[in-house]
Amino acid sequence: MMDQTQLLRQVRQALQTGDYQKAVEALKTAAEIAHREQDRGAEGRHLGNLALIYYRMGQPERALIFFQKALTFARAEQDQLTESGLLGNIGNIQRELGRYQEAKIHLEQALKIAEQNEDLRGRGIWLGNLGLVYDDLGESAQALPLHQSSVEIARHLQDQRGLAARLANLATCLTGLSHWQQAIEVCEESWAISETLGDVSEVLKRCEQAGNLYSQWASTVTNRSEAHQYFKAADARYQHGLTFSEKTQQPEQAARFWMLKGHALGNSQQFQQAISAYQAAYRLFDSLGIEGPLDDLRASIALAKKLQGG
Repeated sequence: MMDQTQLLRQVRQALQTGDYQKAVEALKTAAEIAHREQDRGAEGRHLGNLALIYYRMGQPERALIFFQKALTFARAEQDQLTESGLLGNIGNIQRELGRYQEAKIHLEQALKIAEQNEDLRGRGIWLGNLGLVYDDLGESAQALPLHQSSVEIARHLQDQRGLAARLANLATCLTGLSHWQQAIEVCEESWAISETLGDVSEVLKRCEQAGNLYSQWASTVTNRSEAHQYFKAADARYQHGLTFSEKTQQPEQAARFWMLKGHALGNSQQFQQAISAYQAAYRLFDSLGIEGPLDDLRASIALAKKLQGG
């Protein structure tokens, strides 16, 4: 019979090949062995890792069960840093499930333990995640200082990847407060960091976020010339995203940016250019076999042609 070390090696190999079920079975066996050997620390770690795998498998409720079990062990072992991490993970899943009050309680507990243990990294993470809960509740004013503190900690720790993510969250919070210019500046700082890191996925997200911010800002102003200026800025961000997605061979993202360009151009009454953008998006989505956006694109093309003629 394999020991815990051999089983954990099997878990790593299974995860590398994406065989989650095999990883689960090996971890459960390792947890049983740790239980028999009265190795409570190892048993708790195995249960926590089981929770993470279940979460990756898209089973958040099952993940919660195992995180709660692991939490019991961490508390029994008085391992406060592990306890803080488990509480935070529980809070994050509860937030995703829409259980915001429960999420707040667990994230506040995680934050308190991190502060008591002078765990600056953990403090930054839980502050930011707590801010996301307040954002979800529509309480952006309460979320703002949490996000700002989270950003400051990431800067202090020189955690560039964490900083990029927290700036993006701060931009979303500022959007909720209609602080458009600040939101755009923060979003584009996140974008610049992601480009430096070579994080293709995040660069594309930030291009879209920046474009959407300008589009939303344009919809709030009554001055037609000012609105046109913001839609033009939105189109420039979408164009950057389009160029980058083509360069990095992300055709689905390219199609999405063509569609977003169409919206921005149509809203600024550049109907012929909007039609061309919509048609490019349609052809690309169609060639990829992605049918979801096609009906909306057909409707957008028809509307743009009608407005152009009118």
